[in-house]
Amino acid sequence: MPPLSPKIYEKLLAAQSSLNSLEGIDATLKTILDEAAKLGHAESGSVFLYNPQENHLVFHLLTGANSQKLKGRTIQMGEGFVGYVAQARKIEQVSDAYRDPRFNNRFDTILNHRTHNLLAAPILYGDTLLGVLELVNHRNGPAFPTEIFKAIERFCERAADVLGTLLKLQEAEAAAEKWKTLFSLNAHADVAENPLDQMIGESLAVQRVKNEIRQVSVTPSTVLIRGETGTGKELVARAIHDLSPRCKQPFVRVNCGAIPANLIESELFGHEKGSFTGAFQRKLGRFELANHGTLFLDEIGDLPMEMQVKLLRVLQQQEFERVGGSETLKVDVRIIAATHVNLEKAIRENRMRADLYYRLNIFPIHLPPLRERKEDIPALAHAFLEKYNRRLHHSVKGFSEHVYQKLLDYDWPGNIRELESMIERATVVCPGDIIDSILLSDDPLAGAPTTRPAQPFQLPSIPEAFPLSLTAGVEEYKRCLIEKALVAASGNQRAAATKLGLAPSNLSRMMKQLGISTKGAPSRLTLSFISRQKTNRLPPYSTKQPS
Repeated sequence: MPPLSPKIYEKLLAAQSSLNSLEGIDATLKTILDEAAKLGHAESGSVFLYNPQENHLVFHLLTGANSQKLKGRTIQMGEGFVGYVAQARKIEQVSDAYRDPRFNNRFDTILNHRTHNLLAAPILYGDTLLGVLELVNHRNGPAFPTEIFKAIERFCERAADVLGTLLKLQEAEAAAEKWKTLFSLNAHADVAENPLDQMIGESLAVQRVKNEIRQVSVTPSTVLIRGETGTGKELVARAIHDLSPRCKQPFVRVNCGAIPANLIESELFGHEKGSFTGAFQRKLGRFELANHGTLFLDEIGDLPMEMQVKLLRVLQQQEFERVGGSETLKVDVRIIAATHVNLEKAIRENRMRADLYYRLNIFPIHLPPLRERKEDIPALAHAFLEKYNRRLHHSVKGFSEHVYQKLLDYDWPGNIRELESMIERATVVCPGDIIDSILLSDDPLAGAPTTRPAQPFQLPSIPEAFPLSLTAGVEEYKRCLIEKALVAASGNQRAAATKLGLAPSNLSRMMKQLGISTKGAPSRLTLSFISRQKTNRLPPYSTKQPS
């Protein structure tokens, strides 16, 4: 190939020197395209960037005003003339496009344009394909001259060095930003050797939830966690992630109800630099941050309707575009959603899309409110006491019987979160070794205390005709009293002992002697009463104290 003429060589040096002081990928690509079109004396030009994950080329830039018409369009490797050049990794030109079998007129149709001749060159950073530069219609003839062909090839070598360096820098900055964001998102996450150990309680309701976590954690299925505020939805989501094959990958949280509606799209999907006022740099969205890991969408019921459509697309196709971007990004994310909202009612009121609901509700987990698992309150209270003893450097040892009774009688509208807050407050103000008083919150919805008036513990009456021997009758009467007390105390032995006027150790001994178990209390005990009364093995209960 003959050497470049002085005129073309001078133009090449000028074009290459224009790439020496650039900032940002977009500015670099625009300069590359403008300088290449000027150097090649072309009517127009375009740049396609290579997406290695999808193994295709994505249209990025076109000279002139029609660039938006092609934004985001893709070309498969080997498709059309540009796809051929990308696959062959060598510069080529066509003198009569419509006579060449490699040419595809798809873009001509979109732009209402006719390509006569074209030149395309791969942008190679070492052995890595970055993209393809295309020049269309040489202004002075039916084809690009040989020395232009050579000059564009040399120009692309310099362009690849600059572009490759910028892309590597951008990749490093994005990775640093990703891990910085992930660290910030998970900075307060508790870590346990066994994730289920953080779920305190032995009630049937808690055992059911733990079993469901074990079932679903090993699958990639979407999970919908439902429950009142403060029941531990995020703790369950974290346990599912930590027990899953994705446990070494990111766990990313986003509260859909805490982000303003005009920012939530950028928060979920990210945005490009300059896509809106204040977008000073590219930002990765939560879906990108959670790639190969788990995305926890808390309070999904508060997501605006317009965002529900976009979220549904990502759930179904696992792809999206950043705000202001044209490139379609693919992700592999496991979704766990949570809400305290009645979603069925929200669908009827047109606040929730039914198709999104069905896509999320693949494996529902219902968390019980604390008032339905009161037998777990003592264990929870002690766990929180230990936590705040460590944090506050206190040495409080426990609770008085009076405080235990207040904790058991309270309805806990704020659930476990409210219990934790109450224990922290009591630990802060406790003057000694035992918490002897606790100030319970008023229900913010009712405006009045939610502590229920204490119900008198009612003893069963003895009928005139008792069918058992004295010894057997006394045992049945003891059993009746103990089971009645356990039901009234929601299965809590300490509280039941207080009602019976016994030491907890004495009650435990008597329960063993009589074969009474609190496993499954209070529902099992209640069913036991009903069954015994139907078979007349227990005396009927009176609504009055016996005289």
